[in-house]
Amino acid sequence: MAHRLELAIHSTVKEINPVGHFQILLDSLYAFYSRSPKNQRELEQHANDVAVELLKVGCVFDVRWVFSSFRAVRALWRDHPALCKHLQAAADDSTRSGSDRAKCKGLLSKLASWHFLTELAMVKDALRLLQELSLYLQRERASAVDALFQVEALVKSVLAYKSQSGPTMQKFLLNFNDTMMFKGTPIAEPTGKQISDFDTLCKRFYQSVADNISNRFSETGLLSLAKVLCPSVWPEDETAKMLYGDKELTALAKLLGLNVPAALAEFREHKINTKRVGKTLRQLKQTVEIFPIASAECERGFSAMNLQHTATRNSLLISTVSSLLMIHINGPPLAFWPVTKYVMSWLKKGRHAATDKKLVNRLGQCNPAIAHAYFSELRVQ
Repeated sequence: MAHRLELAIHSTVKEINPVGHFQILLDSLYAFYSRSPKNQRELEQHANDVAVELLKVGCVFDVRWVFSSFRAVRALWRDHPALCKHLQAAADDSTRSGSDRAKCKGLLSKLASWHFLTELAMVKDALRLLQELSLYLQRERASAVDALFQVEALVKSVLAYKSQSGPTMQKFLLNFNDTMMFKGTPIAEPTGKQISDFDTLCKRFYQSVADNISNRFSETGLLSLAKVLCPSVWPEDETAKMLYGDKELTALAKLLGLNVPAALAEFREHKINTKRVGKTLRQLKQTVEIFPIASAECERGFSAMNLQHTATRNSLLISTVSSLLMIHINGPPLAFWPVTKYVMSWLKKGRHAATDKKLVNRLGQCNPAIAHAYFSELRVQ
């Protein structure tokens, strides 16, 4: 599902040409700094001069999670004063080549334009909504039962921005109308045509985002079948409620290999009294709720593999790596592990480094005071 969300955004970028040009500009800005350590150092100096906490300028609308695009746009929004100051200084730097100075001047003129800033605010508001769904899909509690409700809420929120500006856009327009500046950078006043064109672009952009998300998350397959398990979608009329969802539940029971008549009968009893959940229906609900709807868990497994099986630990047995991964992925956080008991047991067996103090005497008895101090040093390290 997270990949579908990313594909929906890419479809919007392809459909709306101005947004595609906006992406090209951000990619040019990213290449300008990521490929030059000198530009990065100078940008950090200018960020310190204007008291801006510099965030890393990244790519947007690439193959990573939506949150990565939101983080890149947020970084550009916060770093704007430092970027403008550095580009102005680079454009006036006589030691740079003529093409480099012209490029800096062109980037500065675009960054300091009203049209670019409004597009940046528009994209930031949209990505804020999209990254909330993306983060939900990455959570362990995300389930197929309520996934479509999250998608429907997202689509409605996106469509609401067609008639009402998002929080970032509202804040920018309010500050611009008062000062004609953005974070200390003078911004030229837009013409009536520019304002009208942007209003049209804004409506097209949000409508395209909503349409592409709806198309990517159409109510078919497991998501539409699992939706009937949520009581909030049941009809209020008692007669209609008794027949609601029977077809979907039958398909679910067949898909999971459960007893269809038993599941159907228990589902009808459940609609009368939600507190009554039969054995077959409970098994069906539990199976649907643990069904993965995103690849986040799989990617966490690959990340755990990279953390455990490193270049200096590439001789581990497969069974050892499997056990380490099982603990890392399914085990509780390290802070909740009662490690003291196991460390004391380990020390009592005489296992310690050659450079450590003598913790165990010749009789195999451990000095608790020394062991506790030793363990405290380890925790501090």
